[in-house]
Amino acid sequence: MELWKDIPDFEGLYQASNLGNIRSLNHIRKNGTNQYIQKGKLLKFNKNPNGYLQVRLSKNGVAKTYRVNRLIALAFIDNPFNKKTVNHINGDKLDNNVKNLEWATHKEQTKHMHEVLGIPYADCSDLVKRRWNNGTLGA
Repeated sequence: MELWKDIPDFEGLYQASNLGNIRSLNHIRKNGTNQYIQKGKLLKFNKNPNGYLQVRLSKNGVAKTYRVNRLIALAFIDNPFNKKTVNHINGDKLDNNVKNLEWATHKEQTKHMHEVLGIPYADCSDLVKRRWNNGTLGA
């Protein structure tokens, strides 16, 4: 069953689902002096250069692109230790079901890549390699 929750900082505008979907909600739009109801809809995603699904959200006339996995995690998963990244447990960047997501540190992400997914250091992204080599992977 698909459950929907407001995305923090976008309450009343957008919601995330436990199955990995994002939708806009009905809201009032202004066109000059006229107002009309903009019907909500399921949003379409695109892939960023790293293979993650992303979506564009707007608030107060400002639009920004967000990773879908992060929006799902913000809506559904507590983060009491303020971890900075969202890990795909099964390694599939396209699987944004809440059951496949967890908050993680950079260090936990790297450990997961090597120990669980079996990705060798040579196949890590340049950013991970730089963090690895200069000791700034995070605690």
